[in-house]
Amino acid sequence: MKIEKIQYGPYEALRLHFLDRFLDYIPKRAQIIRYGSLKKPDILWGNSKATYQDGKAIRSGIPLCWPWFGHLKANPSIVQNMHSLTHPALPRLCTLH
Repeated sequence: MKIEKIQYGPYEALRLHFLDRFLDYIPKRAQIIRYGSLKKPDILWGNSKATYQDGKAIRSGIPLCWPWFGHLKANPSIVQNMHSLTHPALPRLCTLH
């Protein structure tokens, strides 16, 4: 797999390449924007009217949100342990307190 940094407006995104497929992911927004093949039409494509700016919903792609219910300590240890992961390719956790 190859990881390339690209831009969607002000957001740094990651393009993950594997075999002839790719996936565009915006870590700051925990959102997949595009998924497709280099040889065929995209399987998941972005909204051409999407707004990529802070304070505005992107309204495109698929948001990633790990299940989180109540206070962190009330969740199973596997969820608690995920909160401490800091790898940039991992989605950010939704924090509902």
